[in-house]
Amino acid sequence: MESKTTTADTGASPAVRELLERAARTRHSQPDDARNYALQARVVARAEGDRPGEAEALYRLASIAHLGGDPEDAFGLAMEASEVAQSCDAGIVEAWFFFL
Repeated sequence: MESKTTTADTGASPAVRELLERAARTRHSQPDDARNYALQARVVARAEGDRPGEAEALYRLASIAHLGGDPEDAFGLAMEASEVAQSCDAGIVEAWFFFL
């Protein structure tokens, strides 16, 4: 499932999309870098008012936490991603919640 979320069009802005792609590419080899990229994506998305991008960044953070063996953090982030996705009709991000 993870690889499919790297190319889906969630409506994220180009700047957020680039950071999320970097996070996706480095999530296995450099998880700390991946987390930083995802955090940056969330900050940029919030600054731009990009709610779909913020939802995807939160999901990416949840995925990284899950891969890192932190299910509590992963669940909390996934819940937040789902809430943000619902608020802006980013259905694809909301659907990812069920596959984490």
